[in-house]
Amino acid sequence: MKTRRRFLFESSTTWLAMTAAPVALISCDDGSDATPPAADAAQPGDMVLFPGVPLSSTRTRALELLNSRFNILYDETNLIEAELVEVNSGLRTAETEEFTFLFRTTWEPALQEAMYDFEHPELGRFPLYIARATRPGGAHHYAVTVNHLLSMQ
Repeated sequence: MKTRRRFLFESSTTWLAMTAAPVALISCDDGSDATPPAADAAQPGDMVLFPGVPLSSTRTRALELLNSRFNILYDETNLIEAELVEVNSGLRTAETEEFTFLFRTTWEPALQEAMYDFEHPELGRFPLYIARATRPGGAHHYAVTVNHLLSMQ
């Protein structure tokens, strides 16, 4: 039987590897004269959810993007406009951090719980796994929940 700590570490590593795989292919360290990343930018080997943003800074970056528009790439012909309407703190311990992003859209029909490519003018394209969230009103809401270890001792 696995310990809770090991389970959380393996689960968050697997989930992030699936969602961040395309991001791992992007690197500034190709020997060119590219501008080095900022001190708070993601470094090679860091786990990321948003391109170039270390996981430890993701919630802060999402708060900066609150009420901004994202596009969800539904298929080859449909872009769905979504608004980031909430960034909620969840449980935080000395070992783990949890938070949730909530997106709102009026697209019909409702999206299935799945992985979708998102686009944002400042972040570029990145994949996120979304799940339906129940909220009052006529719009559809989708949640992205992040639960990760702060460090592995």
